[in-house]
Amino acid sequence: PPAAPADLAVPRPLGVSTSALTRIVAQGQNAASQSFQVRNSGVGSLSYNVSDNASWISLSPASGVSAGEYDTINVNYNTAGLSPGTHTGTITISSTAGNKTVGVTMTVTPPPTTLDVRFPNGGDRLQKGTDYRVKWDWSPNYTGNIRVHVYRGNAYYATLAANEPVHHGTNGTI
Repeated sequence: PPAAPADLAVPRPLGVSTSALTRIVAQGQNAASQSFQVRNSGVGSLSYNVSDNASWISLSPASGVSAGEYDTINVNYNTAGLSPGTHTGTITISSTAGNKTVGVTMTVTPPPTTLDVRFPNGGDRLQKGTDYRVKWDWSPNYTGNIRVHVYRGNAYYATLAANEPVHHGTNGTI
């Protein structure tokens, strides 16, 4: 029988730079993009397609041909709508030399609690030795204790509450 052409006689192994991608993102935010490389680690040309099984993952490009060079696959995340917790997906690279997968783990953390001080708001002139009620709002609902510190300019001045249960304000003397 005639000899096979050289590029058909040698296996064309599919090379992928990683088997896992991981990100941590706060709820309501989109995670930063990542990338990985695909290449033909043999001789000749290797055609491939990339796909995923999660609605919050998008890939580009979706296909390519490698003759030995490293091709970058960009992984973009649309995670703003995901609930807190761990979400997983799989990226599949299908090629003329077989398939490989890249596991994706996305950990979504609850958004940070923010306190918005309503009084004093930074422009108020307060008299030393006077009792004031510091008022604030928070988002999302928070349970636990807080500390309230007073600063004069950028310098620490006093602590109004060292370990105060959260409600919409606390009394303290400046």
